[in-house]
Amino acid sequence: MVTIEKLKGNFASRAGKLYRASFEEWERIPFFALRARSASKEVDLLAFCENGEFCGFACLTLNDKAAYIQYLAVEESMRGRGLGGEMLDALVNHYEGKSVALDIHAVRPGTDGSKLRAHHRKLYTEHEYKASGYGYRDGGVVYEILVHGEKLERTDYMKLINKLAFGLTQISVRKMDELK
Repeated sequence: MVTIEKLKGNFASRAGKLYRASFEEWERIPFFALRARSASKEVDLLAFCENGEFCGFACLTLNDKAAYIQYLAVEESMRGRGLGGEMLDALVNHYEGKSVALDIHAVRPGTDGSKLRAHHRKLYTEHEYKASGYGYRDGGVVYEILVHGEKLERTDYMKLINKLAFGLTQISVRKMDELK
């Protein structure tokens, strides 16, 4: 069973390495900046553990209605065991009473990586994440927003996504059919 705790100590170092290995450089905010932002009430940086052993991390932005998963990764040596799904379920329980949202690369059949993207989307839908009807484009990539719980307004998603950007950039959330 996966448990959640605030990211600190040795787990922070391991999460930093996992973060750099799991996300493309253009997708990442410097890890020290994530750690600094997690001192606020608007950002959570969490470690996932299985039997006391670090198995992954998540970074989420928060408001009174929702938690938005900005980054989620499972330790490479522990993948394929269902831990990603357990982490998703643990986050829903951790933020009880709030919607939990995330974004994924939109599935575009016939494009590079479409099978992997479809696999990822299936994982989320198996854990009761549903299409919000919204998404955005960043760096030429179209992202679809999925949500567990109540759907939010377009502006709520936009505010949650933009919380990590330090005001340097602004993502514009739109209806998915406008992004295709």
